[in-house]
Amino acid sequence: MSLSTASDFDQSPAPASAATPLVYHSGAVDVRPILEVTFPTDSGSSLPTQIQAQLTWNNGTPQSWVTFATTGHSAGGHYALAAQVSSAVNSTGIYPWQVQIDASFSDRGDVVRTVSATPW
Repeated sequence: MSLSTASDFDQSPAPASAATPLVYHSGAVDVRPILEVTFPTDSGSSLPTQIQAQLTWNNGTPQSWVTFATTGHSAGGHYALAAQVSSAVNSTGIYPWQVQIDASFSDRGDVVRTVSATPW
């Protein structure tokens, strides 16, 4: 599908400039969903020195680990972690996914958690 429309993005009080065409080509879309999960920390414990997340999309092969910085947080807070599907999703549907979280702590080793969703 291809859709084109003239759009005027000029918001200034000056005389209007020529309209800029806005063109959408569905064949050129690269839809790669981003899944957000949270990792809570205990208010009475240390913070992780590193957090990694690994996404598995649609029961496929696990993607590469993504490392997140842990600076700027306080004990008892939550880390928002985002993982993006590495290849385009070409069909509308409900897909199973899983994010494995590996949080490294200097005083107690690694804590591993899994967050997942499976279509009914």
